Amino acid sequence: MLSDKSYMFSILKENKDIIKHLPETVPYSINACCRYLKDYGVAILKPVQGTSGTGIIKVKVGYRHFIIDTKSKRFILDKAEDLLNFLEKKINGKPYLIQEYIDRLKINNRFFDIRVILQKKDSNWKLTGWFGQLTSKTSFLSNTSAGGSIIPLEASLQNHLRELTSENIITELQHTALQIVQQLDKHFPHKHLWGLDLAINRSGQILLIEVSSYPDLSKFKNKKLDPAMLRTIKSYL
Repeated sequence: MLSDKSYMFSILKENKDIIKHLPETVPYSINACCRYLKDYGVAILKPVQGTSGTGIIKVKVGYRHFIIDTKSKRFILDKAEDLLNFLEKKINGKPYLIQEYIDRLKINNRFFDIRVILQKKDSNWKLTGWFGQLTSKTSFLSNTSAGGSIIPLEASLQNHLRELTSENIITELQHTALQIVQQLDKHFPHKHLWGLDLAINRSGQILLIEVSSYPDLSKFKNKKLDPAMLRTIKSYL
């Protein structure tokens, strides 16, 4: 259950205050995919279980063609029939989700999202670390395994996101992250560590990309980040 993205989202939907932070997410089917592409022009397809961006597919409707991006390659297909055959082979019967595409803010013309670490001690949850993640120039994924890079969060928000008030965004990020883990805690009370990937869209809305049950804490060894965060995280382990 901990690695099931569909189950995690169903838990979070129980809390009406969290729903506004959840991109529309439905089980994959050919009909659902066609509806998303008709309504939005773009869709994200994710395996129900998976990490590091593996298996994620972005499908976009272009001018008389379809643009498909995977973790490492781009494909251009001319016909809807070719697209459906491509997806059938890629998905190969595995359980998948279709998620609303989040039009994330950019820093230096690269998409930007946020990894947050939350830990529990004596029944109290605390945000113990976070950093920004930038996509590479050629990928829609911010995972380091897909060429993404790690940046300090606060300085990046202050220096690059001038259209938003960085202090307000930081406060809202903290509040949203704590709301999410407190809801998860109702179902997994023995868990003391969660990772969240959050995005800020162009309207300034904070949205959850996904929950990480076993986040990679070694990323906090990155020399760009404040070493005090790693010390705090270790003190909670």
